[in-house]
Amino acid sequence: MKIRQHISEGKTILEVEVPKGEKRPYKAKDDEGRWLSYVRHNDQNLVANRVLLQVWRKEEKPSGVMVKFGKAENTLMEYLQKNGSITISKFRKIAAISAYKAESILANLLIFKVLIMNASEKGFGYELNPSEPPEPLKLEGTPYLRGTH
Repeated sequence: MKIRQHISEGKTILEVEVPKGEKRPYKAKDDEGRWLSYVRHNDQNLVANRVLLQVWRKEEKPSGVMVKFGKAENTLMEYLQKNGSITISKFRKIAAISAYKAESILANLLIFKVLIMNASEKGFGYELNPSEPPEPLKLEGTPYLRGTH
């Protein structure tokens, strides 16, 4: 960790440079004493959402993750090809699935780098990874894809 002190307009400013850690998630207590996980995005620390928490948990599994493209996954891919990005709530609505299932699907597709996540103060959005062109749709019923981080 590097700490630098600056003086500006008579005020002392501390610049603290913290190197990236080896183990995620990064946690800190909030004002109520609850431990929250954070993700660094540009110059901001954002509270990690449940999708990102699942990504981190699944990446720790030595067996990797398994993905089967079904109706919800194909609905997501078709929507993203037409609209560019999606939120988790929109995905839940168009696929008619539970929050947990939506989070799990998004986490798996992030791990496989099919999707990328955009983070901002407003929330998280998901879009197709432009460097990983999607396979043809209608993969329903195909064998499981198995992957590790």
